[in-house]
Amino acid sequence: MFQVNITLTDEQLNQISGQFHQLFKESILSAAEELAATKSYPEILTKKEAKELLRIKSDGKMDELLNRPDFPVFRTSENGFPYFPYDALMEWVRLNTRWMNENTNYSKVG
Repeated sequence: MFQVNITLTDEQLNQISGQFHQLFKESILSAAEELAATKSYPEILTKKEAKELLRIKSDGKMDELLNRPDFPVFRTSENGFPYFPYDALMEWVRLNTRWMNENTNYSKVG
């Protein structure tokens, strides 16, 4: 078995982490936009449709988003199920991608 040990400074680790995070974000956003372009979604999405659009597999991750005060979701008094306005959801993705780029070190490279 071949093993390599690499020592990185905190700055190097943060830079690598930021690069991976940026690639991940771009990939998710691109995939969501491609999926949206190839599949027609209704104006109001169910939880299943929103998870599919955002490519979220875990109910736990979707529940985290549902608990965010800025996440575009509403519930009807009739059944209490969450619904998502398509346009508001896509705008939330765009705004949060922009906010991450402007306010965190995740996308800042070298």
